[in-house]
Amino acid sequence: LTIIPGMELTLYGGHANFLGSRKPFDGPFFSNDIADIKARYESARERGATIVINHPMHEDLPFTFDLQALPFDLIEVWNGPMRSSNLKTIALWQKMLESGRKIPAIAGSDYHRDELGLGLGVPSTIVYAQSSSPSDILSALHAGKSYFVYQQKSARLEMRYGDAGIGDCQAWEPGMRLAIKMTKLKAGDRVKLIGSDFTHEYPLVEANGDFEAFFTPQKPGFVRLELWQSLYGLLPPMPVLVSNPIWID
Repeated sequence: LTIIPGMELTLYGGHANFLGSRKPFDGPFFSNDIADIKARYESARERGATIVINHPMHEDLPFTFDLQALPFDLIEVWNGPMRSSNLKTIALWQKMLESGRKIPAIAGSDYHRDELGLGLGVPSTIVYAQSSSPSDILSALHAGKSYFVYQQKSARLEMRYGDAGIGDCQAWEPGMRLAIKMTKLKAGDRVKLIGSDFTHEYPLVEANGDFEAFFTPQKPGFVRLELWQSLYGLLPPMPVLVSNPIWID
C-alpha cells in the first residue's frame, strides 16, 4: 500500500486535490476572492504538488471557478459511480483536448463511507508507473500514463502507436497502425476510439475474453479509448473504461 500525502482544498466554488505535498500553502484554507484562491494553487505548485480539479460537473458540488484563471495538472473526469455528471465532464475534457490542451485525466471513488452505489476503488485509476513509490505514481499521473476502470477487476488495456503508449507522444507516419490489446471484455461490449474529430466504433464484442484490433490514424492529433458496457445486463450502456490519449504529433 502506497501512501501519497496531500489535501483537498474544499471551497464553495470548487474542490481540488493537492497531491504530493504535506503543506501545500501557509495560513487558513478559506478564501474570499479568486486572487486568494489562485495564490493557494500557485503555492501548492511551487511546493511540488500535483493539482487535480475535482468533479467539475458534479450535481451538487460543481467547479464554478474559471478554469482559465487557475493552474492545474489533472482533471477528474470520473467521480464515483458512472452517471450523467461524469459524462458531462468527459465531454468537457474532450473539448479541452480538441483545443490542443494536453490535460491528463484521472478518476476516483471519492469514498467517504459505505453508501448505496458507492465503494472504495469504484472507479479505479490504473497507472503505468516505473514503481509503486509516491513520486513515480505522481509522475506517471502527471504525464497521463493511466486509464480508468469501473472497478479493480474490470477490463485491462494496452494501447501502442509505434513506441508510444498511453500518455506518450509519437510522430505521425502515414500507414502506421495503432495496436489495441484488451482483456476481460464481455459479450456485447462496445470499443470506441476517439480523436479530435472522429469516433471509430468497432462491432459489438461477440464473446467474453480478449480483444485485439488495429487502427490507422489519418493525421496528427490524439487517440483515446472508451469501453462501453451494460452493467449487469440491466443498466443502459455506459463507459466502464476510459483511457488518457496517445498524442500523435
